Amino acid sequence: MRSRFWARERRPVVLAIFFGACAQILAPAFPSTATPFVAPVQYRVWWRVIESCAERSGSFERVSWYSVRHSSDLRVEGEHLIGAWFPSGNRIVLADSLRGYGPLVRHEMLHAILGDDGHPTAFFDVRCGDAVTCGRTCGAAFSDQHVAGATRLDPSDLIIDAGIIPDPPSLSQYDGWVVIGVSVTNPAPVAAVVALAHAAGLSCQWGYRLLSVTTSTRGIVDCAELQDSVLSLRPHETRRVFFDLNLVHPPLSEPFQAESVVLSAQFVDAVRESGTLVIKP
Repeated sequence: MRSRFWARERRPVVLAIFFGACAQILAPAFPSTATPFVAPVQYRVWWRVIESCAERSGSFERVSWYSVRHSSDLRVEGEHLIGAWFPSGNRIVLADSLRGYGPLVRHEMLHAILGDDGHPTAFFDVRCGDAVTCGRTCGAAFSDQHVAGATRLDPSDLIIDAGIIPDPPSLSQYDGWVVIGVSVTNPAPVAAVVALAHAAGLSCQWGYRLLSVTTSTRGIVDCAELQDSVLSLRPHETRRVFFDLNLVHPPLSEPFQAESVVLSAQFVDAVRESGTLVIKP
């Protein structure tokens, strides 16, 4: 019998993105209209994502969270921003309408974990660039990778993998929230470009599959559609797309159980099984 699983609608993703996430302003004044809010449990998973990519640890409990209500941006010293970290009091303030936007929240988390209101290239570009807003452009070292002479690779030439945070996943920890990261790595010692055109009949450009081992009707596919026609990679560079998933309330699927599941990564016409996971109660 052929296994069935549910596929979410594709969503556009821009890998190198710039928002007015935060500007480096000397001793900025905290927005007078900001009000405190309790960070949702999903933030704790995002915090772990940043700790993992930055290879730094920090205390989530020491961060205070604020938002500017009924706003899509906030003003700090005349700058229009959508989020900012304030060293004084270790406070993060977000535009109210973007409190659920993971890349923005993780951007400010990275500031808090580093204790730095600048954008050091080693963290905002190299280590965590795909996990945060403007990560690949905040770092001044980012440059156009469409260079003459770059090696052209097929999607199947790349190292494709997927991982999950937390690992192992759990139905009760973080109320079932997890983040799945799908990575592609250039194995070549030279710059490379990869065409992102779909093979005939395929509908998933960059995504993952999480399928129950025991129940063929329980599982999910989530896909992102990139805005560019090619992906450019530095020598040995790894790029990632991150997906949020609630195991207890997955979209378009039965809830996952305490069970074994197979996690696979997909990039254009290449699918790679990353391994079998055991979801804990």
